[in-house]
Amino acid sequence: VSYSVNNQIDTIWLQNQTKPEIEARPSNDIEDIIQTNAVPVIFNTPIVELNLAKLEQHNKNVSFTLTSPLILVCKMKTKLDSIVSIKFPKGSLTNFNKTKNDSIVISVDTRMGSYGSLIIKNTENSIQNIELLKEGVVYKSGTLNDSLKINWLLPGEYRLRKYQDTNNNDKWDPGEISLNKFSEKIKVYNEPIRIRPNWEIELILENQPYIY
Repeated sequence: VSYSVNNQIDTIWLQNQTKPEIEARPSNDIEDIIQTNAVPVIFNTPIVELNLAKLEQHNKNVSFTLTSPLILVCKMKTKLDSIVSIKFPKGSLTNFNKTKNDSIVISVDTRMGSYGSLIIKNTENSIQNIELLKEGVVYKSGTLNDSLKINWLLPGEYRLRKYQDTNNNDKWDPGEISLNKFSEKIKVYNEPIRIRPNWEIELILENQPYIY
């Protein structure tokens, strides 16, 4: 960490002696999982070694590919249409500081009836850039012409916002005070969208002005 006091710059080194335990979670992009018939598993710490013999012994219909130190793609050999469990037996994963995992089991529900759908219709005469947020995090994004259908939505409450993508990077960018840069104009719709399992909701995107 570098810091400055009375125009004097110094640096201190911080080191955490506690070795992190290996944790894993599946990707939340269920639609991508269904289309690719594969479950990306995301780790909290870089993985440098897999014990494939152990993994394949406990997962008969799965092949494993470490596409990056933090992502393991689990390719299914059978079609996904149920609750899928992937087992990581104790010692089958090793991270960058030689820590091995305790037993981990992750589950993914790939039954379409467990998810909802949202149809968004555009009443404006221009293309809209939209983002669907769940718990404050962008869950889905896209470009809306006349209408857009979003499938495989986890049940729960969502918020919708549209924005002006002035730099064409397909996401909303906040401002930067240090650069005297304004955020991209945005409109957040006040009413929450409640998604239910096996249910389709239709939403009309109203013609409302952008705000900062």
